[in-house]
Amino acid sequence: MRSRVGVSLLWVLIFGGIAIFLRSAANTKSQVLLRSARGPVKIKGYKEVSDGKRYTQYQFVVGNYEFVLDDELVGKVKQGETYAVYFIDYQDGTQGIIQSMEKLQE
Repeated sequence: MRSRVGVSLLWVLIFGGIAIFLRSAANTKSQVLLRSARGPVKIKGYKEVSDGKRYTQYQFVVGNYEFVLDDELVGKVKQGETYAVYFIDYQDGTQGIIQSMEKLQE
């Protein structure tokens, strides 16, 4: 009987510890910054192979930042046009997640 209670308490402590660890890990706040870049667009593309198929991935540069040009924007964002791009920088190396962009009057 005592061994069952001891084993039960051990499992409660193990799972309780795991739950506390996961909860504290989820509550850690990563620093998120909203940044902006303004300037003329420079478009570049490169070829990739995926699953035996070749495709072109387009990117565009505004200021000192490089972004992936989504398929629905290819042909709409043109080389040399001036844009303001607002994006999230997560401070963990992940940056360039665009929140908004607008074409500026030249």
